[in-house]
Amino acid sequence: MTWRELTDKEKRLIRMSVQKKCACYDPYYGCLPLDGDCYMTKIGFTNSSLCRYYEKVVLPDEPDIMVLLSYDRGKMRLCKICGRKFVMNGNRQYCSDYCSLLARRNATARRMRKARKKRDAM
Repeated sequence: MTWRELTDKEKRLIRMSVQKKCACYDPYYGCLPLDGDCYMTKIGFTNSSLCRYYEKVVLPDEPDIMVLLSYDRGKMRLCKICGRKFVMNGNRQYCSDYCSLLARRNATARRMRKARKKRDAM
């Protein structure tokens, strides 16, 4: 794995992710637990240390940034519902809880249709 400096576009992508999805970030005060500037908005290299909250909560929902920061610990997989790429994590089939919920609803609908068809055939 080679470490490199992030481009301006990549830095902007991370900054936007922090500003939109991080619950610890406030536009006026910065990082609330640090009581100052969020160091995720100033990240410059792929080997930089990451905020623990960002790493555990925000980063799993951002597969593009995960790959960018060399978090592709395994292979990428396509979500069976929406087709988005996400990093494989065990036997995970869907990119988000929302896609998982849609898949469960679709499976339940298929199962109920099959049961109704079988009942009506009797």
